Amino acid sequence: MLARLSPEQLAAGWGIIAQVIREHRPEADNNDEKINNIFKAILKGEMVCWVSMEVEEVVDTLVLTLLNEDEASESKNLMIYLFHIFDEKPQEFYEDLVRKLKFYGKERGCENLMAYCDCPQLEQLLTAQNAKELRILWVPVVI
Repeated sequence: MLARLSPEQLAAGWGIIAQVIREHRPEADNNDEKINNIFKAILKGEMVCWVSMEVEEVVDTLVLTLLNEDEASESKNLMIYLFHIFDEKPQEFYEDLVRKLKFYGKERGCENLMAYCDCPQLEQLLTAQNAKELRILWVPVVI
């Protein structure tokens, strides 16, 4: 079951959440200031932290989403900013998760679901749903 974390739950679990962000986001996003900015964005409601628990009090999935408004194309998208599975899941789990995130995005006026993804099962599912794959390359602009 996918559920949003309350501010209290977020604060209590932030150490683990921050560690997952550091390990599964591009290196450019790993400094303490940026991690703290993510924490603040979640508390302000600009991002949402979702978890799934099959066993009570044991998080097995962590997802961060962000509403992304593209002014140039005048479109609104739901971005999966982070997707992390702690244990392997059946295909139905991924299908249900994507369905719930699409529903959440549609409720907020989004046209598309975008994803930063290092999960092969999620990639396969989205590709099967006619996802247009674009490569994102993270390169620091320091010269």
